[in-house]
Amino acid sequence: NWVLSMRLAEVENFLLVALDAPSHSFFTKHKVHSHLLAVGGEGEALHHQSGAFMDIMHVRMESLLAIMRGGVSVWLTDVDAIFNNDPFAFLEEGRDAAMVYDTPFLPKGEDSPLMVMAGCFWMRECGASPSNCELLEATMQHQRENPSKHDQYSFNAKLYEKGVNYTL
Repeated sequence: NWVLSMRLAEVENFLLVALDAPSHSFFTKHKVHSHLLAVGGEGEALHHQSGAFMDIMHVRMESLLAIMRGGVSVWLTDVDAIFNNDPFAFLEEGRDAAMVYDTPFLPKGEDSPLMVMAGCFWMRECGASPSNCELLEATMQHQRENPSKHDQYSFNAKLYEKGVNYTL
């Protein structure tokens, strides 16, 4: 669905990260740009509270940071996000980041942060916006200190600490 929605929106400059060999083979067979980043485990072994899934959450932030340090801005979205139009039209010129979320409530504090990554986010590369990379570095540090926490939790906890105000 995600790939189809991107193609219908005429967006072809994307990279899909496959977390297992069968998925990567499927994408490659169907001419979808895919990078294999096998972290171990398939199917139920990748349940959202499994060790393999938590490894994915760490790799995701590390990969984004490496790409941004390489001079490329990133748009992170889960594959269950669907776009009816080119999502890049959403970005405002001059902004260093854009974040959306799919929760109907505002956070009540660090223990209940709003999950902006549950929708998607875009960040300008490190050279143009060092603060974006500082945020991802702080997120990764939070993950190391709280290994049972999902990367979305760590990301939002760091936003909350920085005093980012959310509005609906």
